[in-house]
Amino acid sequence: MKQIAIVIIIFSCAIGIITVALKQASSVVDTESLLGIDLGGDDSDSQRVQSFDLFVSTDKGNEFEPARHFSNSPDIQNKPRFTHKVNDIEYFVDLYGNSIVLIATDAGIFASTDQGIQWEEVFQDYIRGPVYDIAIDDTKSVASLVIAGTNGHGEGAIFVSVSGGNSFLESFVTAQRDDPVMSVVYDEYNKNTVYAITKNGLFLTSADSGHSWDSRQATVIAGAVDRMVLYPHRNVRSTTLFVVAEDGLYRSTTSGETWQSLNNGLVAYPGAITIHDIHISEEFSPLYIGTDYGLLVSNNAGNSFQQVSFLVPYGTEPVTAVAIHPRDSAIIYAGIGKKVYVTENGGQSWRVHTVPNGTDTMDFIFVHPFNSSVILIASSRGV
Repeated sequence: MKQIAIVIIIFSCAIGIITVALKQASSVVDTESLLGIDLGGDDSDSQRVQSFDLFVSTDKGNEFEPARHFSNSPDIQNKPRFTHKVNDIEYFVDLYGNSIVLIATDAGIFASTDQGIQWEEVFQDYIRGPVYDIAIDDTKSVASLVIAGTNGHGEGAIFVSVSGGNSFLESFVTAQRDDPVMSVVYDEYNKNTVYAITKNGLFLTSADSGHSWDSRQATVIAGAVDRMVLYPHRNVRSTTLFVVAEDGLYRSTTSGETWQSLNNGLVAYPGAITIHDIHISEEFSPLYIGTDYGLLVSNNAGNSFQQVSFLVPYGTEPVTAVAIHPRDSAIIYAGIGKKVYVTENGGQSWRVHTVPNGTDTMDFIFVHPFNSSVILIASSRGV
């Protein structure tokens, strides 16, 4: 009988942290107590939503295999496809040394402890509705998590856990149902400071690790917000934030008090205003953006952009996902359609890997921060 290792997330008030165990099962997987939603069956409701496939490579992208998730429905056990789409992938180590990868999706949060092979839904007792971003402070013995998305009433919301996910509090709710919280980031120098932003450009600041929030409208940002990133500075608090919106790229050098458009540096590249992904590595490398025009880089914090030497002619195919190796900024990953392009020398030369099984659009590339051989690819499609 084939044994299957299943990730089980156990929430224990006594230990105040996620405790992850692996359970061996026979041909029937019992996860009814862990999963609260249908993850992509063949009913008519799931046919009307977007779905995504998750692929994992353990050899630096040479080969990818579909990840597996588990459901309490016998019809869809071990199916690789998830409903909706992936919005963020994060990683942390709990108090007991368990390496946990989390994915935020339009259908909740899923966790893996085997580097992305198997997944189960977590936190559904506290967080219902789409999740757009996860920020993790793992500098303490028990990680703190700040979750951005919507609540069960359809309002934009932020959820905070100081117990590694053992429990959450809803610390912020928007005044509008159509204004989800799209992004949340910690100040890397002072983790008590957290920034967040909503779809309609309401900028939020917390000085107490996400428990209370001050807000101001970022009036310069005209389009719907997609995501926000912090530009890191070594050994000093960063005050520079970038926001990707449907009408281009914005920057604040004043911790969100004032904003300016950076589109003047993009107009020379037709289609570059449509930005699919933005990435700055932990090595404080240049700023990379994947656009409808192609892959662009800025060496001056967004004031101007240049083309990266690439295999695909510029202006022909959009770059929809970008990632940079967490410890070597010369290693860059770019996603176009079904292919992952990898350079180890800052773009001087590239190799190409094809992701299998009918990928439509590559949404996310994640390089494991402590095992760079492990790469996760999230790709969406309409169903």
